[in-house]
Amino acid sequence: MARVPNKTENKLRIACCALYIAQVFFLTETYSYVVDKATNKAAGMSCFSLIYKSIDVGSFDLAIYGIIMAIIPIAGFFVFCFDKSRNIKNVYGVLTSVIAVFLILSTIGGYIGFGAMITIVLYLPIVFLSVLGMFARNLIPQE
Repeated sequence: MARVPNKTENKLRIACCALYIAQVFFLTETYSYVVDKATNKAAGMSCFSLIYKSIDVGSFDLAIYGIIMAIIPIAGFFVFCFDKSRNIKNVYGVLTSVIAVFLILSTIGGYIGFGAMITIVLYLPIVFLSVLGMFARNLIPQE
């Protein structure tokens, strides 16, 4: 027999879906700044331009890191959207948020942009809501 999620679990799941949609939007914002040595001017790069330019240059390890940074919020939205009764979505939310924050900080380095900063800040409520979702399943009685 399938377990029916309670209202609190549904609200937490929908909040995480909304945060992952915001994460996907911030993939297009400035993630890092690259200084052009010829003109000595800084240019902002989004996650998608980071992927494209690293493939163009031939730095495939950086391209893979960028692809992983882009896949985590997209897959997270679908995991939270379609997993209604199991706890896999909450485990995914906690683990991938930690991985994504370390990946962003190690890939970008010191020249952090607006999109990366807001993305890191938005991963904190995702972890918090995922942990709450784990406890809401067992501690809050069925309504």
